[in-house]
Amino acid sequence: MKHILIFYYFVAAISSFVFADFACAEEAIFTKKMAEEHLASNGIRWRQTYAPIEEADAKLAQAKAPTNLLMNAFSREFVARTSEIMYGLSSNLDNVIGGGVTGIEGKYEFYNPVNEPRIKAAEENQRLGRATSLQYQNDLRFLVLLRYLTAQQFHKKSQVADMMLNKDSQLFQFATEKVRVGAGVPLDLARGEALVEKDKFKKLEAESSYLKAIQDLKELVNDLPSSVALESLEFHELPAHIIARLQKKSEDRPELKVAEYSFKAMKYFKEATDNEQKMTISLYGEVGSAGIQLFGLVNSLSGAVGVQVNWPLFTGGYQQAKSAELLSKLNTLDLQQHQVEIETKSQLTTATAQLEFTRKVVLSSQKQVELARKELSYAEKKIKIGSSSNLELITAQTNLGTALEMNVQAIFSYEAAKIQFFHLIADADSYLEFENSKGVSHE
Repeated sequence: MKHILIFYYFVAAISSFVFADFACAEEAIFTKKMAEEHLASNGIRWRQTYAPIEEADAKLAQAKAPTNLLMNAFSREFVARTSEIMYGLSSNLDNVIGGGVTGIEGKYEFYNPVNEPRIKAAEENQRLGRATSLQYQNDLRFLVLLRYLTAQQFHKKSQVADMMLNKDSQLFQFATEKVRVGAGVPLDLARGEALVEKDKFKKLEAESSYLKAIQDLKELVNDLPSSVALESLEFHELPAHIIARLQKKSEDRPELKVAEYSFKAMKYFKEATDNEQKMTISLYGEVGSAGIQLFGLVNSLSGAVGVQVNWPLFTGGYQQAKSAELLSKLNTLDLQQHQVEIETKSQLTTATAQLEFTRKVVLSSQKQVELARKELSYAEKKIKIGSSSNLELITAQTNLGTALEMNVQAIFSYEAAKIQFFHLIADADSYLEFENSKGVSHE
């Protein structure tokens, strides 16, 4: 007991600095919507979610590049040894001649069957990038909401502990007075003191957990104010008809789109790879200066234009092996797409069932709180008229504390199930809209 008291006073001294601002009644509420807004405006991890979009846009530009006119500047110098008599120019011995060319050359692929499917693959990859970004953002939004909910839970537990400590103090004072006037026994006094210490420990545990939950929230909401008060944890029942209507939104889940676009992009990429074995036709030309001077820089203009045809005949089996590899990946993505659809339906069924189950648990816990309060009220009345002992009052008070803790846990479980449901259908906006309207609210 001594070690517990030392721990209590130590943590209380630290917490007095951390939670001093939280006790201010005039403090503005930092809502769930505000947490999401801060995440989107200043969150580092939120900014990272745009990376797939930027990468996909860059790859699309790369895929389109070969369809444009390609140009580059060049300059070359050459030296050759030849016999002029071969050309009827002289009967002299062999001579060394040199020259150079400087100019600009261009190339345009008039026909390349690889380009079209490659561009289509890049366009699907662009859609994939956007779907991936939405998936990351959806996960982040609901992670913030879940951490916010966790902080609400421990704050509510702290409030319950405060309420029970107040009742414990009254009970302890009552037991002390009875012992003083000779109507009580020291055992009742010891029981009351033990109850106070037990609820003090629960208070410390809740405050410590709340502090950790706030720090976890700050990891995502980087500019979370140092002094912050959250919305109170309440039971907002999500009606069955709204659940049934929202279930249809699961068809737009980002995970489904990611699987779909991944398959389509790989399909076009395989087609482009297969087309690499087909004929290509290119137009090319160059213009510049050529002559015997260094790099031909001081000569008159010269140029050339032509058509180039390429048709790979044998690649040593490389193209066939590469096509087989992509076919394997394509089949894997096809199976993955079907698996994501199956998992989505299964998770939706589970989430809906979990909502109903936790709703019933909350209603049951509320009933237990109501009955525990009646029990405590009857015990207080009985002890006032002398027909009951302190033990009965302590038992009733302990039962109330247990019922309140179970109620907080039940509400947390229901609200977590609700967050999971909205996360599954990827609709944080509807969740926040429902929370703002408070739905069917039960304190």
